[in-house]
Amino acid sequence: MKANPSKRALRPLILACTAVLALCGCASVGEKLDGWLASSTQASAAVGARVLLGQVSFTREREASVTLQSNAGPSLTCFGPLRFNASTAGWIDLACSNGQAVRVSFQSLSALSGTGRGLLGGSEFSLTFGLEPEQAAAFLEVPVERLVDSPDKPVPAQNPP
Repeated sequence: MKANPSKRALRPLILACTAVLALCGCASVGEKLDGWLASSTQASAAVGARVLLGQVSFTREREASVTLQSNAGPSLTCFGPLRFNASTAGWIDLACSNGQAVRVSFQSLSALSGTGRGLLGGSEFSLTFGLEPEQAAAFLEVPVERLVDSPDKPVPAQNPP
Protein backbone atom coordinates (compact mmCIF):
# COMPACT_ATOMS: atom_id res chain seq x y z
CA MET A 1 0.00 0.00 0.00
CA LYS A 2 1.38 3.42 -0.97
CA ALA A 3 1.69 6.27 1.54
CA ASN A 4 -0.81 9.06 1.24
CA PRO A 5 0.73 11.91 -0.84
CA SER A 6 -0.32 14.54 1.69
CA LYS A 7 1.45 12.64 4.49
CA ARG A 8 4.60 12.37 2.36
CA ALA A 9 4.56 16.15 1.83
CA LEU A 10 4.31 16.75 5.58
CA ARG A 11 7.40 14.64 6.44
CA PRO A 12 10.02 17.34 5.58
CA LEU A 13 8.01 19.93 7.50
CA ILE A 14 7.75 17.66 10.55
CA LEU A 15 11.48 16.85 10.37
CA ALA A 16 12.37 20.55 10.10
CA CYS A 17 10.18 21.45 13.09
CA THR A 18 11.67 18.60 15.12
CA ALA A 19 15.21 19.75 14.28
CA VAL A 20 14.44 23.35 15.30
CA LEU A 21 12.92 22.22 18.61
CA ALA A 22 15.90 19.96 19.30
CA LEU A 23 18.39 22.77 18.64
CA CYS A 24 16.47 25.18 20.87
CA GLY A 25 16.52 22.56 23.61
CA CYS A 26 20.29 22.12 23.19
CA ALA A 27 20.88 25.85 23.67
CA SER A 28 19.01 25.92 26.97
CA VAL A 29 20.70 22.69 28.11
CA GLY A 30 24.07 24.26 27.24
CA GLU A 31 23.26 27.37 29.27
CA LYS A 32 22.22 25.23 32.25
CA LEU A 33 25.42 23.17 32.00
CA ASP A 34 27.51 26.36 31.92
CA GLY A 35 25.82 27.46 35.14
CA TRP A 36 26.33 24.11 36.82
CA LEU A 37 29.97 23.91 35.74
CA ALA A 38 30.81 27.48 36.80
CA SER A 39 33.43 27.77 39.54
CA SER A 40 34.79 30.60 41.64
CA THR A 41 38.01 30.88 43.55
CA GLN A 42 39.69 33.56 45.65
CA ALA A 43 42.18 35.97 44.11
CA SER A 44 44.86 38.18 45.67
CA ALA A 45 47.08 40.84 44.16
CA ALA A 46 49.82 43.21 45.30
CA VAL A 47 50.88 46.45 43.65
CA GLY A 48 53.31 48.65 45.52
CA ALA A 49 52.19 48.65 49.15
CA ARG A 50 48.58 47.85 48.23
CA VAL A 51 46.93 44.46 48.57
CA LEU A 52 43.79 43.69 46.57
CA LEU A 53 41.44 40.80 47.31
CA GLY A 54 38.66 39.34 45.20
CA GLN A 55 37.70 36.39 43.12
CA VAL A 56 37.99 34.70 39.77
CA SER A 57 34.70 33.37 38.39
CA PHE A 58 35.14 30.71 35.72
CA THR A 59 32.05 30.80 33.53
CA ARG A 60 33.17 28.69 30.60
CA GLU A 61 36.02 26.42 29.82
CA ARG A 62 39.18 28.53 29.60
CA GLU A 63 37.37 31.84 30.34
CA ALA A 64 36.76 33.73 33.56
CA SER A 65 36.17 37.17 35.01
CA VAL A 66 38.41 38.67 37.68
CA THR A 67 37.36 41.26 40.30
CA LEU A 68 39.74 42.73 42.87
CA GLN A 69 39.40 45.47 45.49
CA SER A 70 41.95 47.02 47.85
CA ASN A 71 41.55 45.87 51.44
CA ALA A 72 42.95 49.04 53.07
CA GLY A 73 43.95 52.58 52.27
CA PRO A 74 42.62 54.47 49.27
CA SER A 75 40.10 52.42 47.32
CA LEU A 76 41.33 50.65 44.18
CA THR A 77 39.15 48.25 42.22
CA CYS A 78 40.26 46.28 39.17
CA PHE A 79 38.22 43.94 36.97
CA GLY A 80 38.49 42.19 33.64
CA PRO A 81 38.53 38.93 31.69
CA LEU A 82 40.92 36.01 32.10
CA ARG A 83 41.76 34.08 28.94
CA PHE A 84 44.03 31.16 28.22
CA ASN A 85 46.30 31.43 25.17
CA ALA A 86 48.01 28.07 25.70
CA SER A 87 47.25 24.91 27.63
CA THR A 88 48.57 26.30 30.93
CA ALA A 89 49.15 30.01 30.31
CA GLY A 90 47.22 33.14 29.43
CA TRP A 91 46.56 36.74 30.34
CA ILE A 92 44.20 38.86 32.37
CA ASP A 93 43.34 42.34 31.09
CA LEU A 94 42.36 44.43 34.12
CA ALA A 95 40.86 47.93 34.07
CA CYS A 96 41.28 49.74 37.38
CA SER A 97 39.27 52.48 39.08
CA ASN A 98 42.27 54.83 38.98
CA GLY A 99 42.04 54.92 35.17
CA GLN A 100 45.02 52.61 34.62
CA ALA A 101 45.04 49.18 33.01
CA VAL A 102 47.30 46.17 33.43
CA ARG A 103 47.83 43.01 31.41
CA VAL A 104 48.86 40.20 33.74
CA SER A 105 50.53 37.22 32.09
CA PHE A 106 49.80 34.13 34.17
CA GLN A 107 50.82 30.51 34.44
CA SER A 108 48.16 28.10 35.70
CA LEU A 109 49.13 25.66 38.42
CA SER A 110 45.89 23.68 38.17
CA ALA A 111 42.48 24.08 36.52
CA LEU A 112 41.49 26.75 39.07
CA SER A 113 44.78 28.21 40.31
CA GLY A 114 47.69 30.23 38.99
CA THR A 115 50.12 33.11 39.41
CA GLY A 116 51.02 36.05 37.23
CA ARG A 117 52.74 39.40 36.93
CA GLY A 118 52.31 42.63 35.01
CA LEU A 119 52.98 46.37 35.27
CA LEU A 120 50.48 48.93 36.55
CA GLY A 121 51.71 52.48 36.08
CA GLY A 122 55.35 51.41 36.34
CA SER A 123 54.80 49.31 39.49
CA GLU A 124 54.92 45.52 39.49
CA PHE A 125 51.44 43.99 39.76
CA SER A 126 51.52 40.42 41.14
CA LEU A 127 48.42 38.25 41.20
CA THR A 128 47.42 34.80 42.44
CA PHE A 129 44.18 32.88 42.19
CA GLY A 130 43.03 29.65 43.76
CA LEU A 131 45.92 29.50 46.25
CA GLU A 132 45.78 29.15 50.02
CA PRO A 133 46.64 32.45 51.78
CA GLU A 134 50.08 31.14 52.83
CA GLN A 135 50.99 30.22 49.24
CA ALA A 136 49.60 33.48 47.84
CA ALA A 137 51.48 35.54 50.46
CA ALA A 138 54.77 33.88 49.51
CA PHE A 139 54.28 34.67 45.80
CA LEU A 140 53.03 38.21 46.44
CA GLU A 141 55.77 38.82 49.03
CA VAL A 142 53.33 40.17 51.61
CA PRO A 143 52.56 38.97 55.15
CA VAL A 144 49.79 36.38 55.15
CA GLU A 145 47.82 38.54 57.61
CA ARG A 146 47.29 41.08 54.82
CA LEU A 147 45.41 38.44 52.82
CA VAL A 148 43.06 37.28 55.57
CA ASP A 149 42.30 40.41 57.63
CA SER A 150 38.97 42.13 57.22
CA PRO A 151 38.87 45.17 54.91
CA ASP A 152 37.92 47.47 57.80
CA LYS A 153 40.89 46.55 60.00
CA PRO A 154 43.88 48.86 59.47
CA VAL A 155 47.02 47.08 58.33
CA PRO A 156 50.11 48.03 60.32
CA ALA A 157 53.08 49.40 58.39
CA GLN A 158 55.89 46.94 57.78
CA ASN A 159 59.36 47.57 59.13
CA PRO A 160 62.06 46.70 56.61
CA PRO A 161 64.32 43.81 57.72
